[in-house]
Amino acid sequence: MASKNSLIPTAEDLVLMAKSQGRKLGILIAAANMPNDIKEAIFVLLPYFSLEQLDRLTTILEVQYLDQETDKQIRDKFSQ
Repeated sequence: MASKNSLIPTAEDLVLMAKSQGRKLGILIAAANMPNDIKEAIFVLLPYFSLEQLDRLTTILEVQYLDQETDKQIRDKFSQ
């Protein structure tokens, strides 16, 4: 981990952040409301994405996921 006196992440920090972001992106793709063939195509293309593209895709899928969950909660609340 980065020392308390340094804001520069270590190589270990970067690996941990990358793994965490990769898991998050994988979960978001799996939870996305889209056909499985599209999800599979995204997984095939991911190694070719730049870091900026990966970040943008994560943001888009996160917003979509939160919208889905909010819609579900609203429907559940009004169906009672």
